[in-house]
Amino acid sequence: MLVELTQLASLSAEAANGHSQWQQWLNSSVKRLADASLLRSLHPVCTTLSPVEVDLSSVALKEWLDSIAPSSVSASTCFTSQASQGSIRLKLFSLNDYMGLSQHPAICRAAGDTAVQCGMGPRSSALVGGYTRQHQDLEASLATLKGTEDCLLFSSGFAANLAVVSALCQGPDAVIFSDELNHASIIDGCRLATRSKGALQVYRHNDMAHLEELLQACPASKRKLVITDSLFSMDGDFADLHGLVALRRRYGFALALDEAHATLVAGDRGGGAAEMFGVASEVDIHIGTLSKGFGSHGGFVAGSSALKSFLMNRGRSYVFSTALPLPAVAAAQAAIIVCQQVYLPSCVIDYMFCQHSTECLFCLVTD
Repeated sequence: MLVELTQLASLSAEAANGHSQWQQWLNSSVKRLADASLLRSLHPVCTTLSPVEVDLSSVALKEWLDSIAPSSVSASTCFTSQASQGSIRLKLFSLNDYMGLSQHPAICRAAGDTAVQCGMGPRSSALVGGYTRQHQDLEASLATLKGTEDCLLFSSGFAANLAVVSALCQGPDAVIFSDELNHASIIDGCRLATRSKGALQVYRHNDMAHLEELLQACPASKRKLVITDSLFSMDGDFADLHGLVALRRRYGFALALDEAHATLVAGDRGGGAAEMFGVASEVDIHIGTLSKGFGSHGGFVAGSSALKSFLMNRGRSYVFSTALPLPAVAAAQAAIIVCQQVYLPSCVIDYMFCQHSTECLFCLVTD
């Protein structure tokens, strides 16, 4: 009995030491982020009926401004001098509701009516029982928008990119060619693929000559996937889609395009950058989100029926995620209808993306 008690005490001490190590690691990690001015925090706002305006207190505004890099805090004096005690209304140019559809009456009505009639819809993964006729109808509409055979809905654009890269590029015969400025979701998909023995080649941003060098060095027997953002959100530039299509014809790779920031924003019908540049039919995999131009929530992958079948069986971020809530599905469907009826010209992108957008986070609303 004494031996057992001694062993238990030893195990308890070891467990306590382990917990202490984790807490020390967390504390030191957070401190390193703070010391490097990389520690981010949340700043709750109060929504309004505007897609770009929010309300918050003067105290919350000061805290937010104080958390921003010094180069942006110069605006603090301007705000605090105009701000009175109580609520302040701001315009946020850092939001993704590019078309302002999140507050469009038709979109709000579609989401609200669906919530009243159906609630959130069946709460399970799509394969188990969460897939409804409304999901199917939205997939058909997105496939039509992208000019593809079929489409598959995801819980987010992040999940869509993760599934595409990690599922399609498993095994030693697969090679991924990724633009160096691609979104984090593509990068994480690449990391998962390499864990499954897929190979990764990163080419310099929009450098078609560098990409061709990498393609030339790749054995013809390999399955090659080239993936890129179509519109890069941080720099505001487009991928060289004509250059990518020319290389696709030459080297026979599959081309995947993340149209998160271009769908409903670019193209005569809102089909995205591929439509705007006239190369939509030569893109094998169209990836997108419903949380930006659509003003709703979710993600999708449009392509062939075989691609849809493969991803819904092998894309783990699809298989093991709950299907989209029906109000979000209805809102996205309504967004497509609204844009078909009164679509803005493709030149809308000329003023919707600012070269110095990271410096223009706030604007005080005044009369």
